[in-house]
Amino acid sequence: MTLNLDEIKKLIPFYLNKTLSEEEREAVEEALKKHPEIESEIREYSVLKEVLESEPAPEPPGYVYDRIHKSLKKRGSFFQGLREIIESLYNSRTFSWGVVAVQAVLILFLFWHPVSPTYKTLTSQTSHEGIYINVVFKDDIREKTMRTLINRIGGTIVEGPSEEGLYIIRLSKSNEVENAIETLKNSGKVKFVAKAFR
Repeated sequence: MTLNLDEIKKLIPFYLNKTLSEEEREAVEEALKKHPEIESEIREYSVLKEVLESEPAPEPPGYVYDRIHKSLKKRGSFFQGLREIIESLYNSRTFSWGVVAVQAVLILFLFWHPVSPTYKTLTSQTSHEGIYINVVFKDDIREKTMRTLINRIGGTIVEGPSEEGLYIIRLSKSNEVENAIETLKNSGKVKFVAKAFR
């Protein structure tokens, strides 16, 4: 096992406690032969270990134990009380029948009042009034160019694009339909344009 010097130094406390694997122990002993500065670190750790073992850690004062005991007792009593309340509710027949009643009311409500999806797409319009045209733009058209053309003819996208690339556009002025179709044809960005019949 090959370890660099920093990794060997990290293993020194474990080497002194004899808690290294056989490979790690051999790596530390081999490094001791090559690097004498590791031996001085081992001596420092040994002295520190002896000092710590000779002087036991001071015991905390009694009031610390009392505070810990009271804290645990409070926490235990709160959770114990909560557990007893939940168990009594769970075992109560009234609670069980209450849950059944609520479920029955929900089932009946959903049965008699089915929920229908109510959503709108961004291109949908609530009003079907106006003149509509069908437009298929060329594949290379950019979104900005498309928007400029639609604004120029005073239109709004109502549907589209379909799988075939068809857009349905509502015109704001009904008397402008022929001009709108001509403008789109002359733009060079349209494959197909015609009045839509809705």
